[in-house]
Amino acid sequence: MRFWGRLAASRLTLRRAATASLACAVVAGLLTVLTLRWQYGWSDAGHIGIVSAIYAAGAGTGFAASLFATSLAMPHASRRRRTMVTILLAVLAVLGATYFIFFLEHRSYYSQWHDAALTRLWFWQQAFTALGGAAQFAVMGIRYFGVGALALIVAASWWVHRTAH
Repeated sequence: MRFWGRLAASRLTLRRAATASLACAVVAGLLTVLTLRWQYGWSDAGHIGIVSAIYAAGAGTGFAASLFATSLAMPHASRRRRTMVTILLAVLAVLGATYFIFFLEHRSYYSQWHDAALTRLWFWQQAFTALGGAAQFAVMGIRYFGVGALALIVAASWWVHRTAH
């Protein structure tokens, strides 16, 4: 089946996918604000805003990517199976997209000490900056989503696929 045929067969509407992705982004941003402010005691509104924007962008982008991937991979699957696959892919995609945005921010900070662009040393510095950022994100960054992030992904996945067949 061709690309557009598989997408049409999945019965996922652009409106529903965009609404769910935007809702995930907004709620993830709010969860991050609540987590940073009340659980970890951050008081600087500027830092809270930047960090919550990173997490909101990662959640919205990752959830949209998981919906798209599920629709292409499983256009004729049952509602329950598509919901479960969307939840699994959404968790991985949201974490991956958020880490990628985190890495870009991390890299922009450390780039002032890096060698000239596109040299062998520069590629090594990029790789180790990415690995260091991944370790930092895994240890300290994932917890900023708060406890409601998984519930948000489950609810949004169920809502998107609730009238699939």
